[in-house]
Amino acid sequence: MLKNKNLIKTMNNPQLITNFLQFLRQDLAMCDDSLDFIRRHLDVNQGNLPMLLWQYGLITLPQLDSIFDWIEHTGCLI
Repeated sequence: MLKNKNLIKTMNNPQLITNFLQFLRQDLAMCDDSLDFIRRHLDVNQGNLPMLLWQYGLITLPQLDSIFDWIEHTGCLI
């Protein structure tokens, strides 16, 4: 639950959003189409975005874990 609260608070901070998208592109090698999907759903699915990416098959389970690790490591309050 804490992870979802952190994600919600970060989505209100443009710099953290940029950092998150850079992490997805650089560390998880997400393609531009997936990143566009994320941008379209940032406001609508606050807090559920990592799970949404996994459910749509845009990331693997290990990548989902990496996203939660990144959120926890950065202390970002999304």
